[in-house]
Amino acid sequence: MSESEQYRYRVYGVVPVTVSTVIESDTPLTDADVLELAINDLNSLDTFVGNGGTNKMCGVCGEEDFVNADAEISWDEVYRI
Repeated sequence: MSESEQYRYRVYGVVPVTVSTVIESDTPLTDADVLELAINDLNSLDTFVGNGGTNKMCGVCGEEDFVNADAEISWDEVYRI
């Protein structure tokens, strides 16, 4: 390898993401019922454009929903590019 040649690597990792939503009901519900309603109400995260591309941010649609990815990254994949 010459001094001017460089190697580049793309590194992928995972970070725990906490997602929250609010479920309202006129009657008391069991935990299983609430979880089923939450799955039906908010079953995936959306990708939004940000930080120079569409693969940089995730979000939810709703004023009472949130995403919190405040944890250390666990790097687990490396690809030479």
